[in-house]
Amino acid sequence: MTFYNLKSIVSASKTAFAMREPTESFAIAPKRNQTYIEPSFEKEEFQREKPAVVLISAVGATGKSTLAQVLSWETQLPILDLSKHKPVGDNTLTGLLTNAFNVTDLSDVFQGLSSGSYGIIIDGIDEGRSKTSEKAFEAFLDDIVRLAKTSVATTFVLLGRTQVLEDCWIYLTDNGVETGLMSILPFDLPSARKYVDAFSGGMQSGQANQYVEVRDGILGRLGASFAGSSGVAEPSFLAFIGYPPVLDAIVTLLKAEKNYHRLSEDLKGPEVNGVEIKLLHWIVSYILRREREQKVVPNIVSQLVAMMPDAL
Repeated sequence: MTFYNLKSIVSASKTAFAMREPTESFAIAPKRNQTYIEPSFEKEEFQREKPAVVLISAVGATGKSTLAQVLSWETQLPILDLSKHKPVGDNTLTGLLTNAFNVTDLSDVFQGLSSGSYGIIIDGIDEGRSKTSEKAFEAFLDDIVRLAKTSVATTFVLLGRTQVLEDCWIYLTDNGVETGLMSILPFDLPSARKYVDAFSGGMQSGQANQYVEVRDGILGRLGASFAGSSGVAEPSFLAFIGYPPVLDAIVTLLKAEKNYHRLSEDLKGPEVNGVEIKLLHWIVSYILRREREQKVVPNIVSQLVAMMPDAL
């Protein structure tokens, strides 16, 4: 399943409404200036083509938020970002909609959610779940049940990590909402190359030929580290190399090291295992640093600190 297929499902029969008061956590995303490399999807559970709720699951840092933003811009449906929103509970959606839209549009907005002619994208479901109690989170899902139960088209798109999304699928289906579950697939090797090219700038440099040699050398060395006894890269290699933070780490390395010739010679060197270990160490260190700086500190630590009482 492609991004085009997903967009067709989400945007079908939709009416646009102007938001009176968008906020940091609830707004239509702006147009993305950077290149977007579209992922592919796998349907896990789909009883009909346009279920009332579509759940998009993946492991952490696989581009779910970027997908939500691109989908919001192209469908003109708002995103509720639970990583930025206060803890959710009963009537969260009702209150949010009441504040965000003009009074004259509210009846049509609620009717649109009930029929499928309007929709909302909700990102960061796992982060929203971590901020509140199980009872409060179920009350939030109950809002979705009330609004989407009679819809004949897709009304809500929820994005989050796999385990939480699977729990949501069970809860929503048990409560009578037609719910589709899909997952984001890792990039295949051609898409991985396209991703690295788009963000490294190597193809636009004066050393494009050397850049291609280095890019493919890095991918080849990483493939060798996953090779089985046959010398062929295991399927786990594609899951690894198709993981966006791994590709971001490669992009960062290529942007930092402008001497492609030197990198190329290193990759051809006799210390095969040493080069592979250095590459893997660089990638793992990058991913851990990225997770800390972009997720843990702003979304968990900073919010916990803000909730602490002032020192006596």
